Amino acid sequence: MPKPPTGVSPFISIGVGFMAAVGGFLFGYDIGVISGALLSIREEFGVSDFLSELITAGVLIGAVLGAAGGGWMGNRIGRKYSNMVAGVIFGVGALFLALVPDPLWLIVGRIVIGLGVGLASVVGPLYISETSPPAKRGGRVSLFQFAIVLGILVAYVVDSIFAGTTEGWRWMFGLGGIPGFFLFFGFLFMPCSPRWLIMQGRLEEARSVMQQLMGGDQVDEELERITRDIDQGKKGTRTRLMSVPGIRLGLAVALGLAVLQQFIGINTILFYAPIHFQQAGFKSDSAALAATVGLGLINLLATLIALRYVDRAGRRPLLIWGTAGMTVSLAVIAVSFAFITPPHTDVAAISTAPHTVHTPAAASHDAAASKAEASVTPSGAMTTTPDMPKAASSTTVASEGNSISMMSILVLIFTAIFVACFAFSLGPITWTMIAEIFPNDVRDRCVALAAGVNWASNFVISLTFLSLLGYLGPSMTFSLYGLVGLVGVFWIWKVVPETKGYTLEEIEENLGRGDRTKWLPPGKSSTPTQGD
Repeated sequence: MPKPPTGVSPFISIGVGFMAAVGGFLFGYDIGVISGALLSIREEFGVSDFLSELITAGVLIGAVLGAAGGGWMGNRIGRKYSNMVAGVIFGVGALFLALVPDPLWLIVGRIVIGLGVGLASVVGPLYISETSPPAKRGGRVSLFQFAIVLGILVAYVVDSIFAGTTEGWRWMFGLGGIPGFFLFFGFLFMPCSPRWLIMQGRLEEARSVMQQLMGGDQVDEELERITRDIDQGKKGTRTRLMSVPGIRLGLAVALGLAVLQQFIGINTILFYAPIHFQQAGFKSDSAALAATVGLGLINLLATLIALRYVDRAGRRPLLIWGTAGMTVSLAVIAVSFAFITPPHTDVAAISTAPHTVHTPAAASHDAAASKAEASVTPSGAMTTTPDMPKAASSTTVASEGNSISMMSILVLIFTAIFVACFAFSLGPITWTMIAEIFPNDVRDRCVALAAGVNWASNFVISLTFLSLLGYLGPSMTFSLYGLVGLVGVFWIWKVVPETKGYTLEEIEENLGRGDRTKWLPPGKSSTPTQGD
């Protein structure tokens, strides 16, 4: 195993990525925990579907606001202290949610937690990208996505542990405070971003931090490069965002990936997965939940592919192959639904659950509850009570008895493939490229903008999914997402540049050249052109 360069602190070098990833874990935990918590909340308070929607959507509302302010805060007080603020928000918000007296205060608490989620989605990747050497930057930023997936999976496990427990939802929310306070205290021992320190004129502090992160003879050269780039940005030519050389390409890449990541339908697939599993024969509530956790494991394990290969194979190959795999999977799922969905299916009533974002466990609960409320006539035909969701009757596999149809098996297989392809491509690499594609002096603003667009896209998809099912049916709905994926593959191939191996300053120089085909190889930097 090669020794680190002279002067490098392994504690700091590894710690900066690990601590920022804790923010990603909290990001995932707080968007996943509502899956089981909302079930207990609805049983205890008898909240309406509308209130349930508000409780769930509170995180999305807060995340948009948190992401919008994340760029300003990251520039004002620094990336390090912004992560610490996010930790306080997570910790205090979790305790608040665990102690609230009624559903209205739950909505307030979820919005507060959302502020932390949005802030972490900006300053976490930003901090990792600015404290990582080029050869390791992609993997370390992808670690943030891995932590998100791990957080979602842990949330599902915690939900299953406290499901059925009196006021178990308070424990589900409250336990999220532990990593929140760990994020705050852990960052006390981490350095500030060297690029932010240089922007503040604290050159000696920046040199010391870079020595701990990089060591060797690279420090002076990199310090000079960053200083020159930041000085250029302060000459007055970059006061307006659109006057920054190369900004149009940077925005096109970051905003395009932010929208594509959501509009390809990943959250709708995760929501609908438990119903797929029930169609395939997972009839019991526990079996459906186990299958859901299994899907979470696939998501987690496939993210390891990105961690290993994003700095070896590169961003573009993983994005292209992953998005292509998702598109093919959506096509198979759409065709399968065309065969297994009965012509009379009332798809608008598949689920009355309003929580369509990252809540597959809740969907499985609704399907199981629908089954339990159904009655069987003497002739063996299934009927439903007037108040029950129609999931059980409208999603029954068109097969005899308990046998499993081939189309349902295809849906199961390609749902897993879809999630796996997302986990090594659009999932982690979107955040990697958002964090590295912008020039130094506008990176905080632009990362905040891209994160806000991502959360807004998430919100739009969550609001339209059930409506699309009602108007178009599942087959056409997933066909629509597949069309988005097809366009996405060609757009990535045509527009998105490869950033593997480049320093952040080299990326900025090459952005000024415009089209990705004009980029110089890593290490071949020269004075950038002024067009974009």
